[in-house]
Amino acid sequence: DYPLACHSGQFIRYIFENVALIVRRRVAEQGGDAAAELRVVGETEAVLFPVFQEILNKQQEDLMAYVLQIMALLLEAAPGEISQTYIMLFNAVLAPTNWDMAGNVPGLVRLLQAYLRKGT
Repeated sequence: DYPLACHSGQFIRYIFENVALIVRRRVAEQGGDAAAELRVVGETEAVLFPVFQEILNKQQEDLMAYVLQIMALLLEAAPGEISQTYIMLFNAVLAPTNWDMAGNVPGLVRLLQAYLRKGT
């Protein structure tokens, strides 16, 4: 069992905010070197995506909004074209059940915007 603090909405929010901050910082440290940025994003996705997949598959409402926003951040940060991982997730982003959860909408919108920016 996890300590009670781990179940606090505030605690969870801070954890995800810190993950987003770490991603932004690691990408910014690459100084615009596209290859290095792509490597950092790839390494980060390799660590986070198995956890994200589980959260999304289980439809954990309290965590999905954060996951979607961090996925959008990673997609925005990766130079070049949309990776195969995100192409495979695209249909899930459009699934009506995800949009039915009001908390998901901001993250879904940001992720969809990232897809559109990358695709043009």
